Amino acid sequence: MAHHGLGTVGADLPAAYESTLAAEMTAHTVILARSMGKKVIPMDAAECAHLREVYLATYKPKAA
Repeated sequence: MAHHGLGTVGADLPAAYESTLAAEMTAHTVILARSMGKKVIPMDAAECAHLREVYLATYKPKAA
């Protein structure tokens, strides 16, 4: 799938769509920051893992 753009996955179509929106919003934020001359500093792996856990605990429903 070279040169076909973004590909996301999810447990179902809505989850995959949410992943797509998250990636698109992140890309948009990076583009805006760079267009203002700001340096974009990536988060380290530990910080990313922590934020993922917070996101999953806060926004993802638990299985019943």
